[in-house]
Amino acid sequence: MQYSFIKENISRCNRNFLIINLIFTLLIILISKNTVNDYYNMIFGPFSVDKYVFINKPDDQKSNGLWSKKVYLDEKTSIKRFYIDNKYYLKFDDPNTFHSGVEQVYENSLNYKLYINPLKPIYGTSGEYIISSIGDKYMIIKVKKYDENMTSFKGVVVETGDDFPPSIINESDLDIDKKKVLPFIFDTTRGIEKFYYVWALIILSIFSVNIYNYIKIIKIKIDYRKHPIYNKLAFFGDNACIMDQIDSEIQGSQHSKQKTIYTDSWVIWRKLLTIGIYKSSKLNKE
Repeated sequence: MQYSFIKENISRCNRNFLIINLIFTLLIILISKNTVNDYYNMIFGPFSVDKYVFINKPDDQKSNGLWSKKVYLDEKTSIKRFYIDNKYYLKFDDPNTFHSGVEQVYENSLNYKLYINPLKPIYGTSGEYIISSIGDKYMIIKVKKYDENMTSFKGVVVETGDDFPPSIINESDLDIDKKKVLPFIFDTTRGIEKFYYVWALIILSIFSVNIYNYIKIIKIKIDYRKHPIYNKLAFFGDNACIMDQIDSEIQGSQHSKQKTIYTDSWVIWRKLLTIGIYKSSKLNKE
């Protein structure tokens, strides 16, 4: 097979382009590795569960159940969320919830307090606490705003510390045994963090570009004339004739300086993803 300088460099540049795209793809996969479960919950959640799953603590040998594992939801506040296998964005039905009479409010952007209705905050309300009766246990549910017609709840089970759920009962006038209150809350004000939607958009955009690049790489592999280097030759005349002239001069009289090649008619230098081609009459040889 006859040697062709242009074809050889098109193959080299196409190969370099492939390597760069593979590196970008690998980096995205590695960066996204720890967020796969969040995307799983974002796409397929919320997952419907029976409310009694919240009080059915499985044996340590079992892998399923609410108590199977916990991970940090927010490293700054060390808030933890509970999983059922790989599911944490959950949904359950309960038409018999009732209001605790307690709101979480803030007098300013940093000072959060619990108040009993109808005492109103100065700054705003961040949530209200209602109660779900599950067998002989009680679970605290945090909602943005209580509605008597609420029957379905979706959110995240959040560990709050053993003292927090009973504190809701302390602030209320309800006659409930604090020992029967579950040591976590079902927080409907939380779901999939907004960060993951933004990150998913970025990843999809990068993958779309990568897929487009892979298609270009395959097309060039099939037909080298699809490469921009070949199209550059049209600036000087007929592509095929110019390519043959350059190939002929490269194999004949030429000398190189670093990555630059000088022939009788052309000055060519090799780059990572392309080659620069100029008529030697337009440049001064050094």
